[in-house]
Amino acid sequence: MDERRYKENLKKTILEMAESEMNNAKNKKNIRKYCESNLDRVVEKVLDKMDLESEIIYLKILKKASEKEKPSVIIRFLKSQSVLRSRKQIVDFAKYLDIELKSSYSYNQIIVKVAKNIYLNKNMCSRNYAYYRKDNKDYVLEIDKVKDELIKEYKLKTKNDILSIAKIVGIEIDENENLESIRRKIINHIIKEKLKK
Repeated sequence: MDERRYKENLKKTILEMAESEMNNAKNKKNIRKYCESNLDRVVEKVLDKMDLESEIIYLKILKKASEKEKPSVIIRFLKSQSVLRSRKQIVDFAKYLDIELKSSYSYNQIIVKVAKNIYLNKNMCSRNYAYYRKDNKDYVLEIDKVKDELIKEYKLKTKNDILSIAKIVGIEIDENENLESIRRKIINHIIKEKLKK
């Protein structure tokens, strides 16, 4: 898949998730516009936070393994990965997946447990992880991380905008107040000022 299609698929998924999460927001058009124009920057930010090479590799393995149709095929795929050839490496991967292991488990027992875990969670993996290509390098992103970062930034920007408007109209605001009460104060202040004239 080319870089543009990776980005379009990811963009569509994240925009749908962000919109459904913020479905009670007043101005959906502004939310969509903000998300569309800032998605690439937020994806870059999430990629920068994935500084552990092991996490980048693990997410790729997890995504590709979850696309396999049977546990036996997943086992073969896992065994073919150069970063999962030793017992220590497969134990580290199992820990990454929060799989409980006994110290007596052999390499083969661990790889079977990992394969079963991936197989049982394959639907979740296909929903939660997406391919992303940048500079001819493939990544796998956790869609929720990107969406959460995008929403967090949108809310922060909105709050900063409202606080700036409150300062401009001369209203003292507690920064811990919720946005809706700050909006109401601004609107009430503007109405009172208009009525005075």
